[in-house]
Amino acid sequence: GRGLRLSDGKSECLVLDYAGNSYDLYQPEVGDPKPDSDSEIITIPCPACGFNNNFWGKLDSNGFLVEHFGRRCQGYFEDEDTGEREHCG
Repeated sequence: GRGLRLSDGKSECLVLDYAGNSYDLYQPEVGDPKPDSDSEIITIPCPACGFNNNFWGKLDSNGFLVEHFGRRCQGYFEDEDTGEREHCG
């Protein structure tokens, strides 16, 4: 929206997220340096909850995963009665 448009003198923008997404929109963190120059963003499903996490990782020349640098699932479990969220990882 308008807050994200460039404007002289604007230094901050507050984004209120009421979408109820059950994942971290900023993972991996925008602007974080790559752990290695060959790294790229890859999707790794969590073996516990099945959530598709985006982590820095490396693929070989055939597109197969060599390694990834993710250590914690970004998915949530939500209690249907209370609406409380518990982090998977």
